[in-house]
Amino acid sequence: GKLVCKDGGRYEGDWRDGKLHSEVRTAKLKAPSGALYEGQLVKGVRHGKGTQMYDDGDSYKGEWREGVRHGNGTYVWSRGMRYVGRWQDGEMCGNGKITWPDGRAYEGGFIGNRPNGHGCLRTRGEGEIKGKWRDGLLVQCWEGSPPVLVDATAEGRPQVVVPRAPPFAPLPTFDVR
Repeated sequence: GKLVCKDGGRYEGDWRDGKLHSEVRTAKLKAPSGALYEGQLVKGVRHGKGTQMYDDGDSYKGEWREGVRHGNGTYVWSRGMRYVGRWQDGEMCGNGKITWPDGRAYEGGFIGNRPNGHGCLRTRGEGEIKGKWRDGLLVQCWEGSPPVLVDATAEGRPQVVVPRAPPFAPLPTFDVR
């Protein structure tokens, strides 16, 4: 069935005894702002697999836990960047890859939405830079044969700046029992 709210919010999904079913397999929620969520809900909260389209053109497709991005997922910014990888409590965390429209890409570890741990930055002009990253800055790089990790020099040290995934668009709330 469908529910249209006074504020413009919409719900399409399963009902039981005249109420929203607490575990919905295929729900569609549309916020007054134009944001759209299609996917699984538990007690009215994003949980399981789903797709969120934000009103600014960004999108996320993947796993949710208790209303936040958590597990494997893909976030696409309207400016052309794309992150594919692990999420934890709404942040990029674990292994992932971010690509930019100009061909740059970083693949490796993330903590708190920033490159952390071992990773590789691919650029168009400089090739590959492999090493250890902390808060988006290269701190050690692989050099020599056989390769060993050496401290990166402060001068010209690459930095990976990752745009933040915006806060979640508010969705209509429903009394789910």
